[in-house]
Amino acid sequence: MHLTDNLIFGAVIVAFLGTGSIHAWWVDRVIAILKERHPETWRDFQGPIFVNRSAFASFLNSDQHQGMNDPELSRAVRKSKLTFAIVVVCFLAVAVTMITQSKLAALETAHLTTTPPFITDPTCSSTEMSAIASPSTAIMSA
Repeated sequence: MHLTDNLIFGAVIVAFLGTGSIHAWWVDRVIAILKERHPETWRDFQGPIFVNRSAFASFLNSDQHQGMNDPELSRAVRKSKLTFAIVVVCFLAVAVTMITQSKLAALETAHLTTTPPFITDPTCSSTEMSAIASPSTAIMSA
C-alpha cells in the first residue's frame, strides 16, 4: 500500500469512529430526555433485563416523537438519525476502501509476477522481441 492509500484509509476509519461516537451521544441524549420528561414512554422500552432495542429502534425510526410536543427530543431524534446515516456511509466507505486496496494489491502483485511473452515464447523473433520491449524503436526501424 502507498502512503496516500494509508492516509485515506486512516481518515475513513477516523470518520467512522468519530461519527459512531457522536451517534452514540445523540442516542444517549434521547434516552436521557425520555427518562426525564417522558417516563411512561421510556417504560415501554424496558425489557426484563435490558432496554428492548427493537422497540427503541422503531421509536427512533418513526415520527412518534413529534407527537410528544418536545422540541428537544425531536431534535435529538433527528440528529441521531442523521449521524446513523453518516455512520452507515462511513462503514460503506471503509468496506469499499478495503476491497479496493486488496484488489489493487492483487493487481500489483500479478503485474510484478507476470513474465513478458517474449521471454517465454521461443518462437518470437528478435524483431518481435524488440517491438514488445520498445514499441517506439520498432516503429522507427520499420
